[in-house]
Amino acid sequence: LQPCIDEIYSIGGMEQISYHTKSLALEAVRRLESLRHTNNGRRAVILYGPWSSVVSTFNSDNGRSDRGTNTCSDDNCSGVVIDSFETMVDKLPGPTIAFNIIRHDGSYVGYNEVSKLASLYKHPIQFRTGCFCNPGACQEALELDDDDIKHNFLQGGHVCGDEIDIINEKPTGAVRISFGKDSIWEDLDSLITFLEKTFVSYDCCGNGCGEEESTNTALASSQKEATLSELYIYPIKSCVAMRVSKWKMNRKTASFQYDREFALVDSSGSALRLSTYPKMGLIRPSIDLDKETLVVKGDGFPDLVIDLGRSSCINPMSREIKVCGNRCGGTLWGSHAVSKWFSSFLGVQCWLARYDGSAYVSFPEANGERQIHSYSLNRSKNTSRTGFENEAPILLISQHSVNMLNTVLANQGSKLVNSKYFRPNFVVDVPLRNKSISNPEDSWSNIVLPRHDLTLSMIGQCARCSMVDIDPTSGSKGGKTLRALAEYRRDKGRINFGIFLSSSGSEEKISSNNDQREVLIEEGEKLIIRY
Repeated sequence: LQPCIDEIYSIGGMEQISYHTKSLALEAVRRLESLRHTNNGRRAVILYGPWSSVVSTFNSDNGRSDRGTNTCSDDNCSGVVIDSFETMVDKLPGPTIAFNIIRHDGSYVGYNEVSKLASLYKHPIQFRTGCFCNPGACQEALELDDDDIKHNFLQGGHVCGDEIDIINEKPTGAVRISFGKDSIWEDLDSLITFLEKTFVSYDCCGNGCGEEESTNTALASSQKEATLSELYIYPIKSCVAMRVSKWKMNRKTASFQYDREFALVDSSGSALRLSTYPKMGLIRPSIDLDKETLVVKGDGFPDLVIDLGRSSCINPMSREIKVCGNRCGGTLWGSHAVSKWFSSFLGVQCWLARYDGSAYVSFPEANGERQIHSYSLNRSKNTSRTGFENEAPILLISQHSVNMLNTVLANQGSKLVNSKYFRPNFVVDVPLRNKSISNPEDSWSNIVLPRHDLTLSMIGQCARCSMVDIDPTSGSKGGKTLRALAEYRRDKGRINFGIFLSSSGSEEKISSNNDQREVLIEEGEKLIIRY
């Protein structure tokens, strides 16, 4: 301890550290309180705890500050107008500030969103978030009553340490910053700059405003022709894509044959994800339709051939599989040799599971509605799960959207990407008059495949995670894709890129055409885009 004590005394002792850190905290509070959405003048930050009662008035005329008289009592500094900081430093709150961000429309930004975006900032910032191991003080600060707390746990599923930061439009926690002896003014500047650039609105209606209007204006007609330029399936979830020139799709479910039909699961039944196990990006599965086998390749390992007709497991076992928060049924597939191959390649014990719809387990429901949080889509429009897909059978992106992203990445000096980074099924080329539109697919309502008399409906946008920062050819992390997307594709708690599609055909129509229950989708075929 002696070196630590010597260090403290070498910089003036605890009194000097207190003066330094509270100076930073006071300036942070002043600048946080000054953040306003210019479109309506609303505050962008709400403070909690003792600092919320410390009131400072500043006159910015000619860059000078005007301070009122000190009304600080001997006991505390609540409700003061600060006169001389030097004489009041010992009465100010400690250098720890809790707050939440408020959007221009008055809604809260979840602390998890703030934390994730801060980690993507050009100078990454780490916050402490949640209730800081003090649920009672958290409840009081957020003005939550006992019924709110019970509802958050029983209906919302919120527990300490999870990522559920908003329930019923109310925050479940806050963001906290602290200053120490090594904190400097540049740290404070970086914090305020990040909050201002990321969350303060300077346009007509907030982040991203105007893009939808310009998109709609640019669309002169209610439909447009496009081309299916790339077609992919993913036999094993989170492993390498299999590009196909043509492939069978089920008309009723809009699912491709064998697409995401397999997943690698750990001992808890959770599906392994590429973002956690990047080496999955080096596992190359392919389907041999003639031999009805799944062939798996990996550098340095012998090819693995798995029978699609039957499992070589002596006693195939069905179990619940958890996929990105969704629960579904699966059957362990293949012999011990199959499990050993994948476990050895990834360096973690895992098993191959095949989707089993008969064992599907849905989420608990309350009030007749499925419970979701800010990072999930409501699947009520797509109840026919067909595999281990996250949200819907088909994920579509436009090549134009990829090109626009690459423009942003190039301007940032970052590595360019291709469509494979986003793991789509469809990549489409669509002619646009206005080349400045970033993601034209956002405004599409239906995709018509005229050769098959088939219509696919857009059911939502795809929220992205750090998986897009993984190079699909090498499995290496470290890309800047998500950071670039966060600058122009953020919608509240989501960073969206691409859209989900599901079948919109009626069962009556499909059942009357049993000979066309499956259709053959081909690269190069024409699509009709409807708005």
